Amino acid sequence: MKTLLIDAGSSRVKWCRHDAGAGLAAGYQSEDYDALERQGLGLFAGLFEGGGKADAVIVCSVGGKAPAKFFTQLFAPWRVKPKFARPARRSGAVINGYKQPGQLGADRWMALLGAWEATRGAVCVADCGTAVTFDALDREGRHQGGLIVPGIASMHDALARNTALRPTVQLTKSDTLLPTDTNSAITAGVFHMVADFIEDALYRVADDLGLEDMPLILTGGDAELIEELLDCEATVDPMLVFKGMLVHSAAAA
Repeated sequence: MKTLLIDAGSSRVKWCRHDAGAGLAAGYQSEDYDALERQGLGLFAGLFEGGGKADAVIVCSVGGKAPAKFFTQLFAPWRVKPKFARPARRSGAVINGYKQPGQLGADRWMALLGAWEATRGAVCVADCGTAVTFDALDREGRHQGGLIVPGIASMHDALARNTALRPTVQLTKSDTLLPTDTNSAITAGVFHMVADFIEDALYRVADDLGLEDMPLILTGGDAELIEELLDCEATVDPMLVFKGMLVHSAAAA
């Protein structure tokens, strides 16, 4: 069975293929939504030989009814009705910590399921994308809640809108601690802010749970750049949300 997994984020759509018995593809592809609207199903053509199609489609979308309608119509020519991976009160051992479970972002829930599958213990997850989210599970899989701050590009945009600095977005880490030009100073500053935010949250959660060490998994587009600035140990897993989608799908079957 060939399954197309789609992670429809705030600014980009990412996808990969899963074959029953063979597991996930080694990596994922990513495009902005303009490309998806222009190319439609052709965007996924490279995943299936000879113009084939998926047997099933699973979508993790941070949007509401509009994205659901869009993806349902998109895959109508394949005669495949996509399934939507949504947060629940509980999935296996993992318990949603939100008072209203449906308000937790679907991508955050899937990342937590993927992290639990990897660790089977207390773990923190930081998703470094348009926004940076931080979530934690305790030893029993109980979600402790989470934090949300602007991502790297979002901070650049805020400076451009609200100051006279007008920075050019540079999503590359500065090689010096204190840069000597404005754009590099802004880039270095926001990267360090995000890295310090993640480390501080990690240490505080570990202390609150009475743990000396706590695993940290980073995912999202800026994860590798952020990982280089951390003083703590971290694992970068760009496929974490996809892995969680598979866990979610198996639990729902």
